[in-house]
Amino acid sequence: MVKSVKIKRTLRIKDAIEDLSFVNRISFTVTEELQPMLSELVVPVLVEDAVIAVVKVESSQLNAFTNEDQELLGMLTMPVASALGRARLCVGLC
Repeated sequence: MVKSVKIKRTLRIKDAIEDLSFVNRISFTVTEELQPMLSELVVPVLVEDAVIAVVKVESSQLNAFTNEDQELLGMLTMPVASALGRARLCVGLC
C-alpha cells in the first residue's frame, strides 16, 4: 500500500509472497479462519495530485484480480475522490 501511495499509481500484486514490498500478515475471513493474503489490488485516491486515501482489496488466492477488476475499482474511487475533495475544500472554507 505504501508503494502505491509513493508512486501515485494502482498496484495489482499477483503473488504477495514474491513481491518484495509486501508486508506478510494474516487476515480474518468471514468464517474467522486465519488465511494469508496472497494477492491484492491497491488504488490510490487522488485529489489535486495528492493521495488522500487508498482503496485496497485482498484475496487469499494467487493472481485473484483481473484487468476488469482493476478498472472497476479505479472507477469506484472516482466518486470517493470527488467527495473527499469537496470535503477538503469545505474544511478549508468552513
